[in-house]
Amino acid sequence: MRDVAYFSYLAEMGSQGSILYRDIFSLHPPLHMWLTSLASLLAGSSGLAGFGLLLVGVLTMGSIAASQLALGRRENLLGSIALSLLVWGVGTAWADINFFVPCGGRPSLLASVFLVLGLIWVAKERFLPGGALLAAACFSWQPALLIAAAAGVPVFLHLKNAERIRWPLKLLPGGVGVVVVVALFLLFSGVLDEFFSQSVLFALSNPTEGEEEQGRGLVAKMITMLPTAWFLAVGLGLACGLLSLFFPRAPRAEPVHGSQAMILRLSMAGWVVGYGTFLLFNFQGRGDLIPLLVPVGILCGWWVGSICVNVLRLVVPLLAAVLCLFILLDHEAPRTRSEFQRNRLGTIQSLARDEGALILGDPFIQRGIGGEPSHPYVYWEAGTVAWMERNRPGAARSFASDQMKERPAVVVVGSRAEELLPYLTPFLSEYRSRPDLSSGQSSVWVREAGS
Repeated sequence: MRDVAYFSYLAEMGSQGSILYRDIFSLHPPLHMWLTSLASLLAGSSGLAGFGLLLVGVLTMGSIAASQLALGRRENLLGSIALSLLVWGVGTAWADINFFVPCGGRPSLLASVFLVLGLIWVAKERFLPGGALLAAACFSWQPALLIAAAAGVPVFLHLKNAERIRWPLKLLPGGVGVVVVVALFLLFSGVLDEFFSQSVLFALSNPTEGEEEQGRGLVAKMITMLPTAWFLAVGLGLACGLLSLFFPRAPRAEPVHGSQAMILRLSMAGWVVGYGTFLLFNFQGRGDLIPLLVPVGILCGWWVGSICVNVLRLVVPLLAAVLCLFILLDHEAPRTRSEFQRNRLGTIQSLARDEGALILGDPFIQRGIGGEPSHPYVYWEAGTVAWMERNRPGAARSFASDQMKERPAVVVVGSRAEELLPYLTPFLSEYRSRPDLSSGQSSVWVREAGS
């Protein structure tokens, strides 16, 4: 997968001294790459995998803690297993988390960890760590800012007048502290301006690849995902059923203004509504649903556990069997895909052994060939060419000319770099297309023998 190779390759480059936003063009905030680069520096690929496992583990345990707080029930081992199945089983097999564990996760996964922990602390009125964690989420993944704001709206409306002023003010010190630390780090690295140019201004002013190519939003995309979308419902049903089965039904508590359980339920509802609305306009794949696993699981556990205690006792064993079967089948598919990628990579390596290769927008092949790329555009985020042309008219043609001066034996253009093709075409006259080495994610050209 391009994303997996991209994040893994960024971590390796960072551990070798490459500076984000200076040596690497990226629309992502810096926190994920900094942490994965540190993990790669300390223990190489094992460090990356360990960091990825740490993220999933903390997300699971954070979800358990949030669920117990939101449900208002006592801690229960079997109930904890149910939440673990939701976040780990559904998450790894359905929302592509398993692909990202070996490369240290992905920004949205790191942001989800910070968000759930931050909202727990806020519900407990521990505002300093809560504000710091929410700010860290925003520096991991931009939509986390929307999620944090959406989670705060119902809480804000629930609070009394005096608390509506006091709570945000108490969150400020932790949040500002994180902002200052990140800003100083960027400043001392000499990339503060580039961070704003790439990760803030450019990311906000340009449509994503999904909006640009499809423009149909969540509903149309979900229709194409129906064969696997049912798995989420199965996982949620299993988790909620187990919660209902093993948690004794609690007597309805008297409503207490500002109670921790109510605050957390409201923030989770805001999370779902806010991020769900965002997905209606910007949905590219099922990996985008990772941030919904926690709030949807908690809210379904609370709702189903309250009204369907006896009915789900009969279907839980069946759901468990189906879930396990689907996980086994789903984990077989990547092996076939990875075998094709290995064979393809071996052929490209052989062709490029003596005269090199130009890799544009395919970090999987770039990483497999080894070495740093000759340009900072490792992933070719959507709109990169527009960014080049905006900053310096004629830059795209000049870039293509410079990259082709060495006449590489192989040219690989990923789907995200296709906007560069008009500038590359004049230099590909002595190359022939290789459909057998191409895929849905990239196209390959090989220079003719003797040319």
